[in-house]
Amino acid sequence: MHQIKAVDGDDSSPIFTLTPRKGTPNKLELIYVANASSGTDKVSIVNLLPFEGNWIDAEETINVGSSGSYSITLKKHSDGTVLMSYSNPNIATIRPDNTFIRPKWGIYRSLNDVGNLRDEAVRFSDFSIAEVASLNVNPISNNEELLVFPNPIVDKLEFSDVILNKFDCLKLYDFTGKLVVENNNLSNQIDMSFLKSGLYFMRFSNNEYQTGSIKIIKK
Repeated sequence: MHQIKAVDGDDSSPIFTLTPRKGTPNKLELIYVANASSGTDKVSIVNLLPFEGNWIDAEETINVGSSGSYSITLKKHSDGTVLMSYSNPNIATIRPDNTFIRPKWGIYRSLNDVGNLRDEAVRFSDFSIAEVASLNVNPISNNEELLVFPNPIVDKLEFSDVILNKFDCLKLYDFTGKLVVENNNLSNQIDMSFLKSGLYFMRFSNNEYQTGSIKIIKK
């Protein structure tokens, strides 16, 4: 259903592949191929049944490099249940002789097993693809959740007590990495009505150089 393909050089196999597999039960597999001689690594395997007939929210983030990072989360749209989640902070996401990588979506089936071919459909909606400049953000803790309300934003954004108690300043970047808002005196809310619709990255900091970041969406 989804691939991250290498372009030029060692490009015979996708680097990442998300694909359903027939079995008992049927599975959804995330497959990683480091290079042409490495073989395949099934880094995540889950039951396919919870995905069938449901809209799924998918978020995939890739830091491209020989020591890059990769993460993907698949959630049931109706209630937010996480159906698949995989993250690797140190993984090759491009091969040495590749020019670049690119995503693909669709239904891929082998004609070598014609007996198992069947009519099926995978629907895609609400794509958002962004190349984001590195913000060099280190989270303050793995178990502290930074919250803002509402998210997505309509006009005003309110901050949780965690943010107000720990941070003094914020910077807001658009999906290109451009700084669009800077505030050095945090209060419990901020006006965001002037922002264009889209994805933004908000970075918090304080005088002790602690930092934290979150993603927000402007309607």
